[in-house]
Amino acid sequence: MTRNAIPGLYYAPGSARAEPVRLSASAGTLEIASEHWHRQVPMGEVKATSRIARTRRVLTLADGGQVHSDDNDGIDALFPPARLERLIDRMERHPQAIAASLVLTIAGTVLFFTHGLPWLAERIA
Repeated sequence: MTRNAIPGLYYAPGSARAEPVRLSASAGTLEIASEHWHRQVPMGEVKATSRIARTRRVLTLADGGQVHSDDNDGIDALFPPARLERLIDRMERHPQAIAASLVLTIAGTVLFFTHGLPWLAERIA
């Protein structure tokens, strides 16, 4: 799978200094390139954080190095999210789903205290 390069910031293991890099993938290998060097890492050795709204994604390499990127769609193309992660991402971006979750949580809490807790107390007593 070859794709347009994804911008990112590379942090070497044990360093807080960021270096601009471009990410791309080919034949199961993640290619990380800066102005001065080029590195290839097997995709199986890279762990990508889950997509959470518009937060920066972090790719953790086996040696402890990290690549940070704001290109969520690009990272998803390189590391396709699992079915559950896609569902959660979709729900986080829909106000109706958030509102429904809030209503269900409140209703469940009220029902527990009005019916569930008295029933449980009666059974225990």
